[in-house]
Amino acid sequence: MAPNKNKAFWPSFWISFLPSLFWLLTLAPELVLCYIFQLQSPLFPLLTLALQILLWYPALQGRMDGIYRRTVGEKSNPLRWFAAPPRYWQSLWLRLRLQLLFFLWGILCALPGGSCFLLSALFPAFSQGVLLTGGVLLLLFGAALLLLGVMPRYFLAGYLLCEGFPVKTACRASRELTRGRVGEILYLFFSFVPWWLSCLLVLPAFYVYPRWHMKKAALAHLLLCRAAFTYDPFSILSISPALKQTYQFCKHNRSLTVSGTIHECTFDKRFFH
Repeated sequence: MAPNKNKAFWPSFWISFLPSLFWLLTLAPELVLCYIFQLQSPLFPLLTLALQILLWYPALQGRMDGIYRRTVGEKSNPLRWFAAPPRYWQSLWLRLRLQLLFFLWGILCALPGGSCFLLSALFPAFSQGVLLTGGVLLLLFGAALLLLGVMPRYFLAGYLLCEGFPVKTACRASRELTRGRVGEILYLFFSFVPWWLSCLLVLPAFYVYPRWHMKKAALAHLLLCRAAFTYDPFSILSISPALKQTYQFCKHNRSLTVSGTIHECTFDKRFFH
């Protein structure tokens, strides 16, 4: 039967703040050198950036893996991404690959708006108001395209890496498996906007932040289970034993309900459609 994801809250609570600890560790050398020893060097920010890449990126993947495993009813050590060199370098390469990809897409999306500003500078005889207004609108459109059209297509990449897929395959499979499902991903993101606003009061963040990562993991579980039912999970998707068990459960019952609200982790919509 499908796992009860509410039981995963407290383990997920601690795991969700693990990257924050690693992020503080990356800032520690620069803070010590600058404020305790009163040393100044342009190399210190580069040192912090290098530590963030080497420590924070694997910690982000470890958080995703730890919460996802508990969401599907398994146990996992989020620090295991530091234990094996191949797994460690895969976690680094996935994050760097996605950042580079989003950077290139960002340049492409900003190109039309940037061209309007360039034309306004090169040809001042043209109507400046029209060019500047068009540039702003095109930049906003490009930003919306990047945030709402491109980034959600790679929502499953990290979770597919947790399932053992190589980085390149995980990115390609994420684009395939989110085709036609981007609306559900965006619905999850926008449904959390009021909860993120409540985090301005600080204390709600300790509840919202773990739930946010649990909900993302639950949605990834849903999308992978749908893919497992659409395709053969034992050949095309080499998914985890817990996911295969859920697949067998859904195959016989034809439905599954998993959380649509922040308070539960059971979906409130039909599984197969």
